[in-house]
Amino acid sequence: MRSATYQVNEEEILDKLFGFIVKHGLENITIREMCKGTGIALGSIYYWFNGKDELICEVTEYGLKKVIDSVFDYVYGNVDDLESFFDNCLSEIGKHKDELRFIYQMAASPVYGSNVREHSRQCDSMYEKYTDKLAETFDCDANELKPLVYMFISTVLDYIIWEDDEKSKLQLKFIKGSLKEKLNI
Repeated sequence: MRSATYQVNEEEILDKLFGFIVKHGLENITIREMCKGTGIALGSIYYWFNGKDELICEVTEYGLKKVIDSVFDYVYGNVDDLESFFDNCLSEIGKHKDELRFIYQMAASPVYGSNVREHSRQCDSMYEKYTDKLAETFDCDANELKPLVYMFISTVLDYIIWEDDEKSKLQLKFIKGSLKEKLNI
């Protein structure tokens, strides 16, 4: 008789499920189909989640945090060259288009929306943390940067939802000008 120990953690499960759901959508998909498509044992799903609704909310929250972290990693990696940052920003954000559309769809969903929005309220504290880090990097007041950070987030959503490059470029130009003015660059 063989004995094996297989450990799976919640983050691994969330990552696999997020990728699967973004790719395949939720339309008439069951937990069993998610397990088959990701290779996750059904028992692991039910160990971590009480059901499909909780799973969807947690997966969406996980995906949102993952994308936000990635976008702000790009921001921090390019703060030394604002021109390059703003010139390449939409291209970088475009890498997350499917993920962000899924997240937006879940937040707007009549079935999952209120639960997803409630689960994702923690993102406000993430935005605060990122704003504080940017303020420290730029040696300025975080309260002065906060409106620009929220405008940047709004620009990202507009770009993802409406795919309007011109409008998004105009918004980014305004943010860049306001940032340069605040930083006296």
